[in-house]
Amino acid sequence: IGPEIGTTARSRSTASTASQDPPTRIELANGLTVLLQKDARLPLVSVRAQFLAGLLVESDSNAGLSQVSAEMLIKGTARRSGAQIASELENLGGHLRCSADAHRVVLGADVMKGDESLALDLLFDLATNATLPAAALRDVRKHQIASIQEERQDPLTVALRRCRREIFAGTPFHRTALGTETSVGTLTTDDCRALLDATFSGRNGVVAVFGDFDEATLLPLLESGFGRLPEGERRINARTCHEAISPPGEWEDRLDKKQSVLVIGFRTHGLLHADTPILSLIDEACSDMGSRLFNRIREELGLAYYVGAQSFAAIGAGAFYFYLGTDPAKIGEAQSEMVKIIADLAENGLSPDELSRAKTTWRSSWLRAQQGNGAMADIHGWNELNGHGADRFQALPEIVNAVSLDDIQRVAESLLDPERAFITRVVPT
Repeated sequence: IGPEIGTTARSRSTASTASQDPPTRIELANGLTVLLQKDARLPLVSVRAQFLAGLLVESDSNAGLSQVSAEMLIKGTARRSGAQIASELENLGGHLRCSADAHRVVLGADVMKGDESLALDLLFDLATNATLPAAALRDVRKHQIASIQEERQDPLTVALRRCRREIFAGTPFHRTALGTETSVGTLTTDDCRALLDATFSGRNGVVAVFGDFDEATLLPLLESGFGRLPEGERRINARTCHEAISPPGEWEDRLDKKQSVLVIGFRTHGLLHADTPILSLIDEACSDMGSRLFNRIREELGLAYYVGAQSFAAIGAGAFYFYLGTDPAKIGEAQSEMVKIIADLAENGLSPDELSRAKTTWRSSWLRAQQGNGAMADIHGWNELNGHGADRFQALPEIVNAVSLDDIQRVAESLLDPERAFITRVVPT
């Protein structure tokens, strides 16, 4: 059932690798960056409009504002009701998204070929004409507060959040994108309006369009829509470093659960640091079911229900976490064993087999990311927005392949010394 050998097979092979070329980069008159990547394999088009916001433009008193504001966008505009916004693309087999995270507000649309004009018009309408009804704000705040309360019922999330607060004390990243019950509960429509007005500007955003479109038709649509945003200014300097000075230590919280959770965290590097890909490989090596953590702590000693690692890289700051969930009676022994493994990692790095497996796993994830236009538009747009540049995705395999055992050992020794660990435990009440 495969293609015939010959011209057809060659043309299909070419089409399947077309997305590995960097997208075309265009700057509109208002400073907005546009990324275009044609992919005619399927009659689908994805648009991602990303604008810098999130933790770095919020404070303790209005934490969670970016997420609340993004959710408010779909509640109505001067031209469309909330019901119309919800159904307009869905009725055409498309999908709309408005979201926010630690760094940005994202407006996205996935549509069939031929509907990109409607998608762009709808996204521009949301960015410029949102009415932000007060009645809807009450519901949005209630929903976000419920999400905050839900997080507090998961022992692993509680432990990770506490470790994050201690590692990033004194910097914006001690908060999360959700905010707190107090901060979210006091947000007003004026707060949302002020954030959105400052966020949606040319110098502060990137619009990426990936899929089967005609560039000659698409560019005028972008210029007549997002090209009319005010020029504004970039809200976040990607080169800024957020230095936390809080000392390492140990903290324990109690939760009405039968499980205990241990998190051992370390302060690391920001998103643009040259060693961040090396930390990603250490993460890969310590996270799968063949890792030294899994084999020793779970399989050999039976000290944990689950065990893994997580690397976090933000603009100007980063952290690396080791975690496990265990029986409360075993948490002391599990912590001692985890510290031993981390100490060995810091002293000796990874073995050749561990590094090889980590690179293979990483490449698999990199390849899977290319399966959808939406994911690629999001990745390339984010790389352009955060300062890496739109060609970062294509450059990563070479960067990762070049990582050596010496690189791993150097980074592990400098950043993962147990003497500098932030240790948090969540145990039953």
